[in-house]
Amino acid sequence: MKPVIPLILPAILLATLSAQESTQPRQIPLPSSKILNTPSPGRIGSTNSFPVTMALSPDGQYAALLNNGYGTQQSQAQQSIAILSLKSNQLTDFPDSRLAESAHQSYFLGLAFSSDGTRLYASIGSITDPTGAKPGNTGNGVAIYKFENGKVSPQRFIKIPPQTIAPGKKVAFGVRKTAAGTAIPYPAGIAVIPGPGSDKLLVANNLSDNAVLLDSSDGSVLQQFDLSTNQMIPASFPYTVVASRDGRRAWCSLWNASNVAELDLVSGRVTRWISLLQPKSEILPGSHPTALLLSPDEKLLYVALSNVDAVATVETSSGKVIHLSSTKVARQEHAGTYPTALAQSADGKRLFVADSSLNAVAVFDTAALARPETSFPLPQEALGFIPTDWYPSALASVSDDLLIATAKGQGTGPNNGISELKQERRHREHPYIPTLMYGSLSRLNFRSAEKDLPGLTKRVVQRENLADRLSRPRAHLRLPRHGGR
Repeated sequence: MKPVIPLILPAILLATLSAQESTQPRQIPLPSSKILNTPSPGRIGSTNSFPVTMALSPDGQYAALLNNGYGTQQSQAQQSIAILSLKSNQLTDFPDSRLAESAHQSYFLGLAFSSDGTRLYASIGSITDPTGAKPGNTGNGVAIYKFENGKVSPQRFIKIPPQTIAPGKKVAFGVRKTAAGTAIPYPAGIAVIPGPGSDKLLVANNLSDNAVLLDSSDGSVLQQFDLSTNQMIPASFPYTVVASRDGRRAWCSLWNASNVAELDLVSGRVTRWISLLQPKSEILPGSHPTALLLSPDEKLLYVALSNVDAVATVETSSGKVIHLSSTKVARQEHAGTYPTALAQSADGKRLFVADSSLNAVAVFDTAALARPETSFPLPQEALGFIPTDWYPSALASVSDDLLIATAKGQGTGPNNGISELKQERRHREHPYIPTLMYGSLSRLNFRSAEKDLPGLTKRVVQRENLADRLSRPRAHLRLPRHGGR
């Protein structure tokens, strides 16, 4: 088999990539029936498609974005890592040729800097060639990139082999592509645990219902955690992980199990299962825990519950859920904010929640989230909402600045131009619509934004077409008995 030779295209400066890019105020109708009033506060510009995760360098000089969408015209339909210089606000994209349109692998959720800031770790998953048997394919694992002076270049790849499952467990037919008794890992979230010699990497394996602790120097498995909750694999779908600073404890969100698992990284045991609005019946939808964030003193764990429009506060000493708060706009009756990302101010007094389907970031006072309160209906305690571009997907805070990445930016616009892609599986004269879907990045001072939170919240309500519905009596909001969806 020929060796895999990773190539990074020349860096692309992301100043004005999208055909939708404009600094003039305007309204953009979305296919979701909602409206974007542009430009959004603090908007820097476009990035490659679907930035799903953001990581900050240890020296505080850079932010990295993992773009795991289809890829755009400018990236030649390749996925990429984008780097923002926090000094100059210059955004530079580094496409990876291993992740082109025809690739048998993809970025997923995990992105983290090494503890010394000289490398980036990114999770890569593959279903069609899970072991990377064919030339040019990586299989499942963690891509390691060299990072120097804001530039990204491939260094090596840690393969994560098919994972052994417990006796009596079965692998779902659609992902039954490895040897009997094993499952495709499909690595998701990553947490870095600094060590005296090399970093350890805690990786959530989405399709094998487990997590592994790896030595980043050689990829050896130090600990393995069985996170399965059903006879069928996958069932719990581990999503992401976060670890304590001392490297002894960690937590993993289980997207389909309405649970967070607490892990003892020293003994290799699952020490606690934290239930988060678990449904009473197996056929009912779960709460879908996604993003995790520890408070600065690590006494509290915040969990985004995407499917119930809520954020949960867990006391780390006891594992008890002490608070549940709604991520909806005040008096919003129907579901659909879909919180997926979390960030907090350096002093820990503000929590920011990306409400992806609301196209906004909710701002919370963490003092309220620390008070015991788990009653229903959930309290609507957000101080206010900051409007964003389409589908905010990743957050980070630097000093008093909030970084907001959105997955779909300002939409696509018409595809009546000429395609710039040099290699396509099927030649198209005009651009394929997904290659026109750019993400976006904004940077704003949240202290200043707080002074205008009522006005910003009003913008969210107006552009989400919520204003009329929130002012009407509740009876008028119900669907008719006939013709409704």
